[in-house]
Amino acid sequence: MGFKKDVWSRWVARREKQLSRASREEKAGIILRVWRSHKEYDLPMLVRVHPTYKRVLEGLSRREGRLRHVYQYANAISFAASYDFGRDFLESIMGKPTSLRKAYPNLFENIYDIMPVYTLEKPPVRKARKQDLWNLDMVRAREAQTITKGEGVLVGVIDTGVDYTHPEVKHAFDSEKGVNIPQPGKQPMDKDGHGTHVAGIIAGREVGVAPGVQLYAIRVFDGPYAFLDDVIAGIDWSIQKGVDVINMSLGSPTYDRTLDEIIQAAVQHGIIPVAAAGNSRRGRNYPASLENVISVAAVDQLKQHAEFSNICETNDLSAPGVSVYSSIPGGKYASYSGTSMATPHVTAGVALVKSRKPHAPIEEILKETAQEAQPVPGENYEDVYGAGILDAYAALNHSQHARTLLKRLGRSLLRELREVIF
Repeated sequence: MGFKKDVWSRWVARREKQLSRASREEKAGIILRVWRSHKEYDLPMLVRVHPTYKRVLEGLSRREGRLRHVYQYANAISFAASYDFGRDFLESIMGKPTSLRKAYPNLFENIYDIMPVYTLEKPPVRKARKQDLWNLDMVRAREAQTITKGEGVLVGVIDTGVDYTHPEVKHAFDSEKGVNIPQPGKQPMDKDGHGTHVAGIIAGREVGVAPGVQLYAIRVFDGPYAFLDDVIAGIDWSIQKGVDVINMSLGSPTYDRTLDEIIQAAVQHGIIPVAAAGNSRRGRNYPASLENVISVAAVDQLKQHAEFSNICETNDLSAPGVSVYSSIPGGKYASYSGTSMATPHVTAGVALVKSRKPHAPIEEILKETAQEAQPVPGENYEDVYGAGILDAYAALNHSQHARTLLKRLGRSLLRELREVIF
């Protein structure tokens, strides 16, 4: 009958701590109690299972439910269930003697975890007045492009799709444009604008930081939301295609084990994930706050903290995110604000360095060469900005490790002196 995504997403957000502490049996019981009040709706479920029983669960899901995704690089599948089948499935996990448990006696002992498929959102962008390309100047993109434009690097844009016919970015696409996860078989064309704006910042001929990269449009949004299992499927697809960097200008305050698992699998396959820190002013945002993901905060034209940008201990770097001018569908342009706009600057910075130094510790280089931002009184500098603001040109010229460490030490001492004086 369809999903009631707002119900499940709000419910998961409110009960995040309770769910994180619950056993699989307790979690199944909690989900079932809530579902009884919404039994007219299907429930999309993300189920982590022992790899030996993955095929068994897949077969059961195909017969009784509506299979959504089988992941190659995560021991999980997702499917949508009607209330009657879902009730039997959840009660089987709880250990009750259901007919389903009798038919599959070993399966339910090998299910690790279960989670309603909640939604992730694009951090809301703010339309702004047209500005000059101050953002390219701040990250020193034009100087960097005299060395490399990111040639040979494949970037996956996990977003609303991309208008790959736009004059600003069409050069960055090959015959295979990407993938449309929510609508299999259809092209990943962007009708929202968010993904095309992000793609322009990465690879635009005139407005981009790394115009030499190749892009894949990985559409995971169908309207204003992206289902968690679709985002995981987009990352899974990226691994299969051998992309080098993935840009994720999206997020949720809720941690999920399968999302974590697929991110770590991507890293093991050589992908560098970059994600938005979020526009909620403070707190964690996933996948940005996961280990091995570069979390990107936003700054304005004065190198000051953007008031919407999340302050969090997991922030890694900062980049321009206020009144950033880029492409939108239909051959048009617009200025948007948000950590969604900051993130592709860093994605492009990663691509530039990878183009020249494919085996270098890229995140470390970007952090060591970061520019100083304006401290926020009463806030820890790293929580606001991470290591500082991206400097693509300095990253490409990074050479002597000791010298850059001394530079960072000097900046740290300078910040401490400022705090003492002021």
